[in-house]
Amino acid sequence: MSQNQAAPVTISDCEVMASVDEDDAGEQLVIAEICRDEAYLTMPTETTVAVDDWR
Repeated sequence: MSQNQAAPVTISDCEVMASVDEDDAGEQLVIAEICRDEAYLTMPTETTVAVDDWR
């Protein structure tokens, strides 16, 4: 699996959190910046990779 390097970002006073939520479509990984509205992304957990497997 190829690994893309993240682009540098400016650190803010905002926190980013992740959770796994379940809905009608199944489990979803949610990553959100909690200090801004609509600053989140979701993806089905079946398309995610465990951190240890990704390294």
